[in-house]
Amino acid sequence: MIAPEALALYRRYGVLSDREAASRYEVYRHAWETTAAIEGGCALDLARTRIMPAALRFEAELAASVERAKAMGRDAAVRVKQYAQAADLIDRLYGAMDALEQSLTRGGKREHGEIVAQMAVLRAIVDRLESTAPDADWPFPGYGEMFFGSGGRE
Repeated sequence: MIAPEALALYRRYGVLSDREAASRYEVYRHAWETTAAIEGGCALDLARTRIMPAALRFEAELAASVERAKAMGRDAAVRVKQYAQAADLIDRLYGAMDALEQSLTRGGKREHGEIVAQMAVLRAIVDRLESTAPDADWPFPGYGEMFFGSGGRE
């Protein structure tokens, strides 16, 4: 909006003066920065209070399944593999939450592009966790539930 080419175009067609364009740019930039900070904070809050607790419960269920299989003399390799995958995602989730929090609070100056990038990383990890955790254990409705009904949840 304030690139020299854009300013020249605005002047040529009498759309905006340089000052008007700069003013609009500042208003739009402030709105975007505010939105990024709010959405980043919401994403972090949901990850901390809903997603991580659900993921940890799922991990505990998998760990118990591994122990039960071993106690019964069964080969637990498949269960161990599923547990390791879930534990890896949980570790990555914690790292993504930490990185997002740092982006939100970095030295009093928020890095808004970084906030958006960290939210994308967080979302990718959460999507992977959601696709492996049982629906009944997940704190939010899945697409099937939203489109086709309760899916057994009350």
